[in-house]
Amino acid sequence: MKVYIGPYTSWIGPYQIAEKLLFWLDKDDDRRVHNFGTWLADKKDGSDTVLTKFCQWVQSKKSRKVKIHIDNYDYWNAHNTASLILEPLLKKLRVAKHGSGFIDDEDVPDELKSTSATPLTEEEKNQGSTDNNFHARYEWALNEIIWAIEQDNAEWEDQYWKTHPELDLTDYPEDAGKTTIPVRWKVEGECDWEGLKAHQERINRGFKLMGKYWQTLWD
Repeated sequence: MKVYIGPYTSWIGPYQIAEKLLFWLDKDDDRRVHNFGTWLADKKDGSDTVLTKFCQWVQSKKSRKVKIHIDNYDYWNAHNTASLILEPLLKKLRVAKHGSGFIDDEDVPDELKSTSATPLTEEEKNQGSTDNNFHARYEWALNEIIWAIEQDNAEWEDQYWKTHPELDLTDYPEDAGKTTIPVRWKVEGECDWEGLKAHQERINRGFKLMGKYWQTLWD
């Protein structure tokens, strides 16, 4: 696989041009920059100026550069291939993320539910404030997603085998001429099946969370 995904295209319009032309002024504090941008962007009747239309035409010709080549071995185990890309991507997102998406109470432990948070005051409710577990719920869900992806390319099952099974491949005389030979074990093996099952269920939950909250994976 070879992947190249370039940066998003940048918009250059009348206001950006005004900022460049009046570079010695503070665009945030000096209204002259904004006013000049408005003059460049709009006619008196509110319609677009020729400059605005030209900027829109230039923008329509831009496209984000995306080149992706898929080899045959990439889709042989497609979920593992995707995990190799998603793991570093989401870990980077976890560090850089500035906001949180909405996570349902039903998907998180009891201590992270909105009902377990400090009740909001009437003033906070009127201001549209979130409960003090809001960001913790998203952080927990994102961590569970990343953990599940990490397991997808790890030999995690080995930790639950106390003794690995071993087949008995001896040729026994009584099997001669048989089309079906019974399976025999030198060592039957011993496994913590409950622990393995719980581990797999956590992986499944992580991928379900990823599917449900896929569109919250943004910075």
